[in-house]
Amino acid sequence: MELQFCDVEHWLSLADRQIPCDIAPYQVRDAADHVIRITPFITECRGLIILGGDWIPILETGVALLEQMVHTPIIYLGKAKNIRQDAGKCYANIKAIAEYPGDAILVGGDTNYYHWLIDYLPRLLLAIKYVDISKFQIVVNKPLLPFQRESLALLGLHESRLLPVGDREAIRPRMTLVPSLLASTTVPHPALPKLLQDAYPRRHASRCERVYLSRQDAASRQLINEAELIVLLERYGFERYMPGALSFQQQIDLCYGAQALVAVHGAGMANLAFCPATTKVFEIFTPHHRVTSMYMLSRTCKREHRFVPARNITFGRDGNPLLGNWEVDMEAMESALSAELD
Repeated sequence: MELQFCDVEHWLSLADRQIPCDIAPYQVRDAADHVIRITPFITECRGLIILGGDWIPILETGVALLEQMVHTPIIYLGKAKNIRQDAGKCYANIKAIAEYPGDAILVGGDTNYYHWLIDYLPRLLLAIKYVDISKFQIVVNKPLLPFQRESLALLGLHESRLLPVGDREAIRPRMTLVPSLLASTTVPHPALPKLLQDAYPRRHASRCERVYLSRQDAASRQLINEAELIVLLERYGFERYMPGALSFQQQIDLCYGAQALVAVHGAGMANLAFCPATTKVFEIFTPHHRVTSMYMLSRTCKREHRFVPARNITFGRDGNPLLGNWEVDMEAMESALSAELD
């Protein structure tokens, strides 16, 4: 199927119905000084094809939407799972379309914790805010990881309410509710943190006010000098946690109680959306490739944020510094902690 990508305004004009949504559009410049515009919306479309993996909504005419549907639209087509480019045209690799006779909400999903929490899950929360979703099935990625299942169960959505779609699959519900993402190009909409906090309140008070999020159980960005770092952090009252070893609710509760957060750049830092407004965030990053997603999230949440540099000891197979292991600059870390916490 040949795709013709349209902008948000055109999409809204083609939808069968637009659900009223009073969250105002948001425009800001990102860390690279690009203008990012986020326009929250919910549309209702009949006969819509949903492209699994990419979560692109496609009308029967081939008109499709990338804006507010994917993390970084400007570079997305080069990474798409089911969209190919040929002679300047784009095609959806659809072998078969599964017909679903009921109504569904396009949420989609990703097994990366950051993208689930900041990109996909807020689409569902946006729909819940403005629509009675009781008659809808929820289109999600297949397979779901435990933290995804838990986050949905906490909303009262268990297996019977889910409509899993795999990366190489396409589905056509009778009618589809399409909520927009509330983040674009690493920039979250200011409404996003409150949506998350309202949906997921703290359930258990944390005894720890100074939290260190470790990646020693991850495939990349392990710190080779973490033992030395922990000695320093313990002097300042920090306790070490590995997000991957905690449940979804445990991660939330931990960050709700954090007054200071030290973390290696990674998906677990998405939980800073639940931190108090007074929390001070120290992000360990590499100067080779300064990723700004957590900085932009901190800025949106109005949390005080500082970078602490690390150098690459190893690199990924493609030379990517984010896929290697790091050594944190201990002098820089001690300087940052003493300046902010003494």
